[in-house]
Amino acid sequence: MVLGQITYRDYKEMSQTLKDLQSKHPSITKLISLTKTQGGKDIWVLEIGKINSKNQPGLVILGGVDGSYISGPELSLRFAEELLSSSTTDSIRNLLDSVSFYIIPNVSPDASEQYFSDLKYTRSKNSRETDDDRDGRLNEDPYEDLNKDGMITSLRIKDPKGTWITHPDDERVMIPADKKEGEKGQYILITEGIDNDLDKNYNEDGPGGIIFNKNLPFKFEHFKPGAGDFPVSEKETKAVLDYLYEKWNVFEVLAFGPSDNLSAPQQFNKSDTEKQVISSILESDATINSFISKKYNEISGEKSHPETRVSNGGFMQWAYFHYGRLSFGTPAFYIPEIKVEPDSLDSSKKKKEEFNPEVNFMRWADSTLQEEYFLDWTQIQHPDFPDHHVEIGGLYPYVRNNPPAVMMDSISRTHNEFIVWLSSQRPVIQIINIHSESIGKNLFRLDMDIYNQGYFPALSEIGIKTRWVKKPKISLT
Repeated sequence: MVLGQITYRDYKEMSQTLKDLQSKHPSITKLISLTKTQGGKDIWVLEIGKINSKNQPGLVILGGVDGSYISGPELSLRFAEELLSSSTTDSIRNLLDSVSFYIIPNVSPDASEQYFSDLKYTRSKNSRETDDDRDGRLNEDPYEDLNKDGMITSLRIKDPKGTWITHPDDERVMIPADKKEGEKGQYILITEGIDNDLDKNYNEDGPGGIIFNKNLPFKFEHFKPGAGDFPVSEKETKAVLDYLYEKWNVFEVLAFGPSDNLSAPQQFNKSDTEKQVISSILESDATINSFISKKYNEISGEKSHPETRVSNGGFMQWAYFHYGRLSFGTPAFYIPEIKVEPDSLDSSKKKKEEFNPEVNFMRWADSTLQEEYFLDWTQIQHPDFPDHHVEIGGLYPYVRNNPPAVMMDSISRTHNEFIVWLSSQRPVIQIINIHSESIGKNLFRLDMDIYNQGYFPALSEIGIKTRWVKKPKISLT
């Protein structure tokens, strides 16, 4: 069984849950299918709010920007469930009187369904057929399950021409040989499968497609696998962007996926804001990001503070630089750094002890996880390497990026709390110090102060600069 599978809902279960939520709460919800993917799956959005929802501040929650982060759709769905189940309590009822929520649980259902299939491999791509290796053929070199365990892992082949070695602190982990240190490669490392098209590459052109989180316009990477022929080439990408561009009331966007500016905030870089294409968060927005990040770590209990992560062609960056909204992203699941005392290491390995994410994951998993997460390296016969020592093994699909079953409840609870707090920071118009003065028959002069009582600005600094976000309009009657 794949780690955590009992906690995640597949596309069919997710769709039914959304329909049930809309049925139970018809007065404050609206369920819309934005489009169908190449694989025939709906891109759902669940709108939650009162009748006047389009005229009050809106918050977008989006999951599945990378299909391999299957926890994102689940966390988005769990937030919707908790919000609606608490909608009769005073605090949430008051919140829904003043904030609208637009929850798009999964923008990559074609990819995330791979987790629930008979053959599991970490997948981020949709179902569009593409020629990833540019040889004029489609999907001709997929993975093969050589040991028939239902998982695609890795192969290591002993060969002096290889460029990989085992990590000195954990021989299960493979790392590139460092020529600067005089290291010589000992292994060829490939994913599990065979060379179907005989081009000396392995599994480079399997099913799918395009990655949602590479198909957005900001810093789109042309000719990169998974990016698409041009920005917003996919039905799901265009449908999501078209929908959001019509939501003028949105003040903030939160995406679950690989991009992260919550555990550590993005930093303002003046020189990058003075270029023709701005590529740094602007100064006042960076101040807000820093405050929100601090509160996120406080609520989530995150202490390891990984570096900020962004993706070229990614959703979080598009939502800020092009959509003009304050935009946040988080994978929601972090592996704490496991410290090892030097005395516990072999003296010949002490100089090699430096942080390696996979070694760190193995140390954490060895002491924490109850489920299987690693296939021990086992010798097999491989048709493409008949005279070599070939072993199959490595981490199971999805385990690095997604929380185990025992952690999902606590992660969902803390992130639900954070989202509710985040929505409470919305811009709030307040009119005070009203003074009226009669200046003639039935004619009065009014003096008043109008200010934003909330923490978030009505317009982000980038929103003002892009001139795309609508300015607030206040009517006195």
